[in-house]
Amino acid sequence: MLWQARLYAELQNVCGEEKVAEEQLSKLPYLGAVFHETLRKYSPAPIVPIRYAHEDTELGGYHIPAGSQVYLKIF
Repeated sequence: MLWQARLYAELQNVCGEEKVAEEQLSKLPYLGAVFHETLRKYSPAPIVPIRYAHEDTELGGYHIPAGSQVYLKIF
């Protein structure tokens, strides 16, 4: 993948074979961009407000009883 090669090259240019130090983070803009894009695409928290099932229903083969909280995750 092209983005992996670009990220690896940035890490090698700034850090070499050493671990990334906190002081070096400002010199790694592509690493920051990859990190933020990952959080955008795979958010650890639901983005859409909680919904409630008003009646018994079936969704994707799962029975959802009335009154259940339903969390929607956007990908």
